[in-house]
Amino acid sequence: MKTIYKKIITISVLSFSILVGFVVSILLELLSAVFGSVAVLYEKDWFSHGFPIFAAFLVFLILQFNTNAQTLLKEAVQEAGKVVWSGKQAIIAMTVVCCIMLLISGVVLGIFDVVASSTLSYFVN
Repeated sequence: MKTIYKKIITISVLSFSILVGFVVSILLELLSAVFGSVAVLYEKDWFSHGFPIFAAFLVFLILQFNTNAQTLLKEAVQEAGKVVWSGKQAIIAMTVVCCIMLLISGVVLGIFDVVASSTLSYFVN
């Protein structure tokens, strides 16, 4: 496997593991608000800080050293490398079209809002 692929995969796995740690931390906080037994554990620093870190570390180890996961991630990186990305001018043109469509949609929704509120106020009064 190429060195650049290894670096990309390691950074991706690390980022995903950090995200898992944050999600576990948020879930523990929410569960502590609902369940008293989790709240008792959540008050302890080793649980509220340690468990999300342990979960993130465990996910990192599983993904980093699992050959099936590594194969899948390597193939995903290789496929992403085969993608033909648009040029700078095409991206600028698509961005301009997107902004114009947003402005048109905003104007149409604004007109609809004014007409609907006028119609409702006419019927209410």
